[in-house]
Amino acid sequence: MNRRKIMIGTISVLCILCVCISAFLFSKSGSGGQDEELLVAVTAAEETILSVGVVPTEYLLEEVDLAAVEAGEAELVSQEVKEELLEAKTSNLTNTYTTDMAYSFFETAETALEASNDLLDISIDSGVLAPTLVSTQKGEDGEMVVVAEFIAWQKAVTQLETDDLYHVLLVISKVRITSSLIEQDGQWVVSGTLDMNQEFAPDTYSPLKEGYETLEAAVNAAAALNPEEENPF
Repeated sequence: MNRRKIMIGTISVLCILCVCISAFLFSKSGSGGQDEELLVAVTAAEETILSVGVVPTEYLLEEVDLAAVEAGEAELVSQEVKEELLEAKTSNLTNTYTTDMAYSFFETAETALEASNDLLDISIDSGVLAPTLVSTQKGEDGEMVVVAEFIAWQKAVTQLETDDLYHVLLVISKVRITSSLIEQDGQWVVSGTLDMNQEFAPDTYSPLKEGYETLEAAVNAAAALNPEEENPF
């Protein structure tokens, strides 16, 4: 099997870097009830973006013939499963973003799922911790500008050049995002990302965990990791 150097930060984590960025001034304002709705909306959007390349454990280990996959004779994730995952991810995207943004991220999700047959870098879970609303401000035409912070995490299985093991990876970063939101059908959705800062975990934290001889063991070990307990921030 061909092996390559590990790249800290998986496809889904990098997806949140591929957004439009522009300058915007903001300040603190807004009612408590609306602030809570806005935080829920931006949190859902962040969780959705992090999940675009994720293949859940139940799909990944279901009747997988690794020898056939490594020989190029079979896919790690079947086309049927990829279509099912893409349909679910598309639904989440359209629920949390405007049509234009959802469509651009749909293409990213499609590409990420196509890459999920790469045994060297498999994302199996993702999410956020401690979503915090920093500030809100009213914009034009009912738009709201929201600054929020999250602890973003992603579980993956990867391989190194130095051995034949499947290594568990838990990437954790602190993210601050400035988003514009509009109300559609009584629900806040993200219409743009104006700014984003991402701080990866300090050097005292190692995202690379133990290595395992089988993919199944590595995936199960990754699934068992608790991001809240591992959080170095």
